[in-house]
Amino acid sequence: MDGTLGKPYVEARGITPVSTIYRVAIILILGSLTSIAGWWTLFLRSEIKGSEIALAVSQEQVETLEQDLKSGQARMRVMDEELQTRARQITTLTAELAESESLRKQSEAARLLLKINHRAARIEVIEQGPDPADPQKTLTRVRFIELDAGGNPIGPGQEFTVEGTRVYLESLVIKFDDTFVEGGDALRGTSVCIFSKMFGENTPAAEGQPIDTVGQRPHPYAQGDTIDPWFDELWSSFWDYANDPEAAAEKGVRAMHGEAPWIEARPGGRYSVDLRSSGGLTITAN
Repeated sequence: MDGTLGKPYVEARGITPVSTIYRVAIILILGSLTSIAGWWTLFLRSEIKGSEIALAVSQEQVETLEQDLKSGQARMRVMDEELQTRARQITTLTAELAESESLRKQSEAARLLLKINHRAARIEVIEQGPDPADPQKTLTRVRFIELDAGGNPIGPGQEFTVEGTRVYLESLVIKFDDTFVEGGDALRGTSVCIFSKMFGENTPAAEGQPIDTVGQRPHPYAQGDTIDPWFDELWSSFWDYANDPEAAAEKGVRAMHGEAPWIEARPGGRYSVDLRSSGGLTITAN
């Protein structure tokens, strides 16, 4: 075959040169690669976008958690402060309660002190019956026994016969301010008295039979060998102080006066004469 056919002949017959096929194949391959690259690009962009969104969400959650943590810590600080405040309040209330209880006990002790009775004397009815000289009258014979601070007899006692059935016991009493009684003052921690007369309802007080008080010392100090000069002054000027409240108050005295409690005596009766710390004399059967 000669070269007369040439290139026009080949093209006229639709025959594609090899180089053209290569070029087409390369173009197709490049197009495929471009498509694949584009798809991966889109895929990667999508993944990256999703990761960015997830990261943003995670970051927001972290920030929310941090804020919650800060809020929780702030609440804990507030609660801690409240707990400390309440602890201080409890401590204060506990101290106040203890002080209140202490004051209550002191008040109770003081109240009891004010009611303490000191056995001062004893009256025993020896005999009771008609007056031999006048059967219309009743005579009562008694034994009067003074007692010391321990309730023990001071001597054998004295006997008195009074007209009637009522036995009156006249005495001089000094009552001190309650603060001395509550405080247990050695000298003024209790009322003091001196027994002066005994008589019945049918005898004027002025004609009562004098009681020979042991040593003329006030009860409950009658058993002592000496009496404090402080008391001597009060007793020696008893009615002067009784009529001068200011002078009496300087001595811590609340009241100074005479008393004459009495009891309806019965045959064989035994009666206690008590001196209350902040009060006067009482006579009770026993």
